[in-house]
Amino acid sequence: MTPGSWPVGAGTAPAASGACPSGDPCVLTGQYDQHRNSTNNNAANLGSMAGSADYTHFGLAYLYPVTNAALGKNNEPVIAQPLYVTDVMIGGTSHNMLLAATLSDYVYAFDTTTPPAAGTPNYLRNPIGLANAPGHCGSSGVPFNNNQNGFPGVQNLGYYGVVATPVIDTAPSRPTAFVTSACVNPLTPTTIQWYIDAIDLTTGSVVATQALVDTVNTFNAQNQVSRAALLLTHPAMGETYIYVTFGDGVREIGAETGSGGPTYRYTGAEFVLSYSYSSSSFGPPPVPIFYTTCTGTIGTCTSSGLFPSVFAGTGGRGYPTGPAGPLGPTSGCVGTCCGVGGCCVLPTPPSAGGNTSSSCSTGGNWAANGGGCWMSSRGPASSGDADVLLACGNGAFACAGAGPGCLSAAGTMGVKYWGMSAVELPAGNATNPIAPADFYAPYTQNYTCVGTGCTPSWDPSPAAYETEELSRVDQDFGTGGMTVIPQPGNLNFVVTADKAGFIYVMPPPEGEVGSSSLGLFQPGDAGLTGSSLSYATQAPFRASRLPTATNPSVCPSVDANGQIGLSPIGASSSCDEVHEVAYEASDNLIFIWPAGETIMTYQGALTVGAQTTYKFGGRNNQCTGGATSCPPHFPAADPASAGGAMAVAVDTTTTSDTCTTLPCITLWSIVPQPNTGTPPVGSLGSLYVYSVGSTGSLTYLWDSPTTPSVCTDDSGVPNVTSWYSTSFTEPTLADVTVSGTKYGAVYVPVVCAVVGGTTTYPNCGSAPSTASGVLVFSTCP
Repeated sequence: MTPGSWPVGAGTAPAASGACPSGDPCVLTGQYDQHRNSTNNNAANLGSMAGSADYTHFGLAYLYPVTNAALGKNNEPVIAQPLYVTDVMIGGTSHNMLLAATLSDYVYAFDTTTPPAAGTPNYLRNPIGLANAPGHCGSSGVPFNNNQNGFPGVQNLGYYGVVATPVIDTAPSRPTAFVTSACVNPLTPTTIQWYIDAIDLTTGSVVATQALVDTVNTFNAQNQVSRAALLLTHPAMGETYIYVTFGDGVREIGAETGSGGPTYRYTGAEFVLSYSYSSSSFGPPPVPIFYTTCTGTIGTCTSSGLFPSVFAGTGGRGYPTGPAGPLGPTSGCVGTCCGVGGCCVLPTPPSAGGNTSSSCSTGGNWAANGGGCWMSSRGPASSGDADVLLACGNGAFACAGAGPGCLSAAGTMGVKYWGMSAVELPAGNATNPIAPADFYAPYTQNYTCVGTGCTPSWDPSPAAYETEELSRVDQDFGTGGMTVIPQPGNLNFVVTADKAGFIYVMPPPEGEVGSSSLGLFQPGDAGLTGSSLSYATQAPFRASRLPTATNPSVCPSVDANGQIGLSPIGASSSCDEVHEVAYEASDNLIFIWPAGETIMTYQGALTVGAQTTYKFGGRNNQCTGGATSCPPHFPAADPASAGGAMAVAVDTTTTSDTCTTLPCITLWSIVPQPNTGTPPVGSLGSLYVYSVGSTGSLTYLWDSPTTPSVCTDDSGVPNVTSWYSTSFTEPTLADVTVSGTKYGAVYVPVVCAVVGGTTTYPNCGSAPSTASGVLVFSTCP
């Protein structure tokens, strides 16, 4: 087979990367497939554990360390989800490969058919250095030092490179991995550049590279992180498109007064790149799509603004004040170039500072607070004929008019900014693949408190619309990513979440079926609660359980200046952030594990009728009463981190013990725990597993904190006394082969593991008793 061809039977329009061999538990992309459902339907060796009570010989079995002496470091944090691909032919021999990318800009390929001895790397391919690949940041590119003020990502890391989970394409004859990384030229260490590379996994060579640049000078690479997993689609035979998403950095719009001026714009952006296997090259330099960029000048209206009749108040953090309330009089507006509805420019920046030459403030601004399309590392989803779904949180959402869905005659182009919305892009081979075909933005204000218990209100001066308020108090829409919920009749409903603990269920996207829409921007969230469309869902609903302990209306409380106060129960001010929605199709279940809470499940139901409806039933709590956790088996996730990162294993072939009805299903989660060491750097990692009942009930099976030494009597097992979890990154469920026998394996990426010691590490770069890499939990060797 020549590069660029497709396997026989691949179909005329494969929506995502070519499938793994039947029955193999491959993991080729973040969150397992293009639906981003966090389920491996071929993980039989892990799913069969659902009915097993025997975990006496299951535990931490191996450590794949990633080290590079040339960096002067003994560890390299793994932020991206490890990928697993089977039957890679190298030198006439088939190999199963684990791919791990690190913040040091290296990609490591491990051979899982021959697990390593303790602390021994066992590379299948020598580490691939992307920072100094041909054409990268000069002839000697290096990961950038993140200590400099203004750089994106976590501060005070010695290096910062690959953050987004790569994607592997098995459709061509030579499996190819696509990786996004950042580097600097040592001669200009403050100038960051981003690249995408294609790696031939059979040779370990970088066969193509493309700089991610912006020809219209809006994309500021200094300020961006490509954090969301890469997406790959095949909209038609012989066509390949890769999607690279940006948005998670510093110098945010509305972050803090005097935070850098107009050169530090913070945006969400999407790059769409074509790729040719026949020539091993990317297409023409991509033109990124910007979703939350605010440009233009107040007074000239070269840039459209926020909403009809929003006036330029400057009270507090810049939101409208005064007797007229949050809507204010139209006479307070600046400019009238938005068509129907009158004035609709963003509020004037506060007098305390900020970028006064733009309609977007770099000072505190209730309408644009740190916008970006990051989705807690979850990649854009794909459904239908390779259309693409993504969510952008915070930033400005701007409508040109006040009509239904805020649409103009130009359709969705009546929306000017997409900073607090979900969008659908057509397939990469469409006439205009960068023009959104459909969208949803939350309209109904859930921060408006009425009735009993509303003195004082949760927010004394809420913004007019939910899009504004969520941005104002940094409760990003879309933190749960876009999870596709396929239903009979080729109906692809979509689910996402936010930091305020709400779940949003959207109807099938436009174009997939007749009379469908994601929901648009309409009073009452029409289209989600019922409309003239053929498909509808329930209204956005509170999914987390912690806020409901006192009042179900809203979390967190907000003062008159837009500052987040203590939550209603007097705990954390960060509310109950939902960073992941995992979906299990056999029983129509979603799982959420919010920050500061324990796990909970919801079961979906499809009702076919004059208006086909999909909605979730009541919450299945895993513990009762007011407790946020039920130790030791259902712990709360450390609120300093991102909640539990989950993955589901399904076995459709074998019954065992109490699991007598197929499929047998287990849920695995990395649950961050508080670190009480000195200094308390990061969150301690722990791994939990539960069997899943058909109604969403969970039965505890095993966890790493209470059985940390189950494998230590076996030779070759690393002595890891503690490990620090990677935020937002879920475990990879696959297999490991020992002496010709396959066992279920859970691959856990770690920022840092403490090996052979009991002290916590001061940082991830110097302590000799620490290592980074991928932990392997499996049957003990």
